Amino acid sequence: PSQNRIVKLVGRELKARGLSSIAVAGPEEWSVEHTTDSILSYDEEALSYMTSINTHAYKNTALEQLAQVGDRLGKEVWVSEYGLPGHNMQAAIRLAEVIRNDLTVLRASVWCYWLATE
Repeated sequence: PSQNRIVKLVGRELKARGLSSIAVAGPEEWSVEHTTDSILSYDEEALSYMTSINTHAYKNTALEQLAQVGDRLGKEVWVSEYGLPGHNMQAAIRLAEVIRNDLTVLRASVWCYWLATE
């Protein structure tokens, strides 16, 4: 509910200042599941200001569900943060699996790693 209100306030202010071309994105939740719950709580006005649904991919067991929500709302889905501890082959394979699933199942149009170096 708070994010819904904030998105509307920001969207209205950008529009009032003639800055409608500036993107509003969110909700930036830590998991795909929380992102889905949050975005479904936004009302039509808040959604009208948003260009994408941004999520973090730390828990991603409902990728298809969020992809379908994005499709239904006409919004791109972005993975705006992911990070993985470890500097070995097992961690590299896990990272590759996460990226593959986020791009193919979630159909993320943007995928960002949290830090360039860890």
